[in-house]
Amino acid sequence: MDVRLIEEEALALPAPDRARLARKLLESLDAVSESEREQLWLAEAASRAAQLDNGDVALIPGQEVAQRARALLEALDGPPDPDVESAWLEEVEHRAGEIKSGQVQCVPAEEVFRQLDSLLKK
Repeated sequence: MDVRLIEEEALALPAPDRARLARKLLESLDAVSESEREQLWLAEAASRAAQLDNGDVALIPGQEVAQRARALLEALDGPPDPDVESAWLEEVEHRAGEIKSGQVQCVPAEEVFRQLDSLLKK
């Protein structure tokens, strides 16, 4: 099985099919047992340590990563707009209040995905 070929074919799919495939792939990770998950993380840690030891990658301090991420987002989106930030905060507080008061109920992600899946199949 050639993973690169599968990846190329998957990326060529229409957006709804890619979304459905991505959801199924993510769900499949949830099915991994705790011992399998531990083994996968250990293998990933060993791989990353080897990359560091070989000089293939370098460590970057978390603060620098955060600064780079903010700069990239700003380059894509422009500087934060205080009015927009304030509106989002107000909306978050409003929605949290609705949840706390029982006016609305949270829907589990699995249910949302199930509903989306059935809509995309129509």
